[in-house]
Amino acid sequence: MLLRSDPFLFPKTAIDYRLDSFADECKDFDFIFGTFSEIVTGKRDHYRISTISSSDLSVFLDSAPAVAALVATAAERILAVYKQMLEIRKLRAELLSQDVPKDAFDKIDEDVNGRMLKAIEDVSDEIIEEHKSKHKNGRDNELKNGLRIALQKLANRIDRGFHIEVRIGE
Repeated sequence: MLLRSDPFLFPKTAIDYRLDSFADECKDFDFIFGTFSEIVTGKRDHYRISTISSSDLSVFLDSAPAVAALVATAAERILAVYKQMLEIRKLRAELLSQDVPKDAFDKIDEDVNGRMLKAIEDVSDEIIEEHKSKHKNGRDNELKNGLRIALQKLANRIDRGFHIEVRIGE
């Protein structure tokens, strides 16, 4: 059974309507999905594009159910931390409008950045541990580093307005 990642919605402003920027983003998504695939199945898959929608620049991919489920789970964990970060940013903006000196925010900014890095590290550890039996011995460190990069890329795209949704295909 295949799942359809439905869709990866590319904000047109994120790629500035440029084909080379779109291609770069597609390569990054290939890296993200390839990393998750290797963790779940033990091998890096190449993904078939089932549909591209030009009206909203969406890309639909076919994926193994376990890979798509892991992407959805990781995105959900990242979004939980991201929601906390947005709340802190909102409170920070309110304090700034109350003429609180900008240098008073250094510790807050450091904390916000540290939260996402810590969450990515924790999620990487959890995922590698959950799927340890599915990949070759001695590659845990390499896979964890790849996963950390993939999660950072995913978090960055969420922050830039990319939309990712996972659905079961027909």
